[in-house]
Amino acid sequence: MKKTLVSLAAASLIVTSAMAADKGIDIVTTGQAVVYYETHGDNGKGSADIFDQSTSNANFGVQLNLDADLKNNFTFGSQLTYLGTAVLE
Repeated sequence: MKKTLVSLAAASLIVTSAMAADKGIDIVTTGQAVVYYETHGDNGKGSADIFDQSTSNANFGVQLNLDADLKNNFTFGSQLTYLGTAVLE
């Protein structure tokens, strides 16, 4: 009878330690990318074409969000953002 109780206790410790060892952190990644393009024109004679660089504006943006649950009521959150002119200065 004692051997059975000891083996059950040992089995329960093995299962408990195996559950405690699985403390993986899942990182959830979300984000977005956007391109904004705008042209200016006045339809006058001699004016620049609407696709000319001098009459165009553009922006390119990327946003990346990182979220993680670190367990024990701790969380991690980070946001990376890039905004550029897409070489149309």
